[in-house]
Amino acid sequence: MKLSTLCYSEKQENIATVTFDRGKTCDNIADKLFFEELNQCLGLIESKDYLEGLVFSSSGKNFMIGSDIREFSALSSSEDARSMSVYMNQTMERISLLSIPVVCLIHGKCLGPGLELAL
Repeated sequence: MKLSTLCYSEKQENIATVTFDRGKTCDNIADKLFFEELNQCLGLIESKDYLEGLVFSSSGKNFMIGSDIREFSALSSSEDARSMSVYMNQTMERISLLSIPVVCLIHGKCLGPGLELAL
């Protein structure tokens, strides 16, 4: 699975790791592409019944600096905003319903969806 905002691995036995990784040139932000790729990872995690845990981590100096506000300002209608909000909330709900423990390895700033994951 090729991802551009996340890295998925199973380095430790029965533990999946999802690392927020936008590369050295960009802070970790939650935009539409991030949520699409996160949902791809969640599908993979849900299909592997041998997993016993999930760890969220981050490359760079911050865990996550929040949502991409440029995407919010580009929305053309209240229905577009509602649709985006519902999609983001469904993704977070999907994480909360996993049957395995979820841990966040936080360093630096942790805002927006990153903070929601931590809670």
